[in-house]
Amino acid sequence: MMLFPDDVVLKIITTFSGETIKVPKVETVWRGYRDAIIADTLRVKDDKSNRQRLASYFGITVDRVNRIHASTSQRRARKRHHSIRRSAAAAYRNVFDEMVKEARQALR
Repeated sequence: MMLFPDDVVLKIITTFSGETIKVPKVETVWRGYRDAIIADTLRVKDDKSNRQRLASYFGITVDRVNRIHASTSQRRARKRHHSIRRSAAAAYRNVFDEMVKEARQALR
C-alpha cells in the first residue's frame, strides 16, 4: 500500500479480491512479446524469408521460430476461451461491487 496511491490499491483489491496475482519475470514478458510478434507476423505472411528475418531479429534459429509459431497457433485457441471467462468474472465482480456501493449510499 505504500507503493501505490490508495485509490489504486482499493481498485486492485476490489477487482481481484480472493484471487492470486502473479507478477511475471521480465524474461517471461519478453518471451511472450517475442512469441506474439512471431505469431502475428507469420499470420500475415508466412514464408521462408520472413522466418529468417524474425530469427535474425530475435537472435534465435529458424527452427526455433518454427516451433514458436506452431505452439502459439495451438495455444491461441485454448487461451481465448480462458481469457473470456476470466474477463467476464472480473466484469461481474465490478458490477456487483458497484451495486453494493450504490445500495449502501441509498441506505444512508
